[in-house]
Amino acid sequence: MKLMKIEHHKDGYINELNVDGYNLIYPWSIEFADSYSFFSLENVGFGNLRTNWVTKRNGDGTRGKMDVEMKEGKVRLEYENIGIDNKIYRKASITALKDTYLMDFVIQYRFKKEFFEKGEIAGKTIRHRNSNIYYQYQVDRVELIGDRYKVLVKVKNFEGAEKFDRYMYIRDKGSEWIVHCRLIPKVADKEVIKLNVRWYNKAIPRILGNALLKNKKLRETLLYRSERKPYRKWLRPIKILNPSAYKLVRLEEGETVELATVMEVIKSSR
Repeated sequence: MKLMKIEHHKDGYINELNVDGYNLIYPWSIEFADSYSFFSLENVGFGNLRTNWVTKRNGDGTRGKMDVEMKEGKVRLEYENIGIDNKIYRKASITALKDTYLMDFVIQYRFKKEFFEKGEIAGKTIRHRNSNIYYQYQVDRVELIGDRYKVLVKVKNFEGAEKFDRYMYIRDKGSEWIVHCRLIPKVADKEVIKLNVRWYNKAIPRILGNALLKNKKLRETLLYRSERKPYRKWLRPIKILNPSAYKLVRLEEGETVELATVMEVIKSSR
């Protein structure tokens, strides 16, 4: 296979991956959130302030760091991308600069649907039906398979196992396949109900949320609901508000969480 050509955005994320003249991807991001804020390296997110931002380019690699202040804490993000032959190594870490609540921590990949017919995760085959369902499992690898190419995404290692569990998921949405290497709280220091809509993408008032989550059946129904089982159209009022419950863990000042992944492009043998 020809060596891949990687294009980096000035902000340090990978926004093109060209193989044989084809760009296989949409921009790749790093993401994390608290109850009220969402950070995305690629599209800013909302409710966060970035300071002390430095990015450096070195051949087919980039390295960056920044401080990110959110509603419920402040962290230092450090990240690195390195391209070698047909592989790209990505690593990201966050260190709490003060006590901080986190809902998750993600290294994100996005691949164009036109190049990949199906995905495979945890022994299951996923076809692209624009379901926007998170096919999420506690595994360390995901494959996307097409006529020309196959890509393999793997989690190499992670730090923070005492507070987080490692997951991966495939999501079929619009014109893309989304793959997340994701850390989710193992045990909740608090739980919230969020309305996942553009005009109110944050937690409902804590008193109301706590009262609702005391109902075990309702909690079980709402926990990560919009990810695992999107609301149907006939439930229109609920679908519009799109409520889901989430776990959050508290990182104490000085604690670090790190995630390292590798992506490999392989010529399809068929």
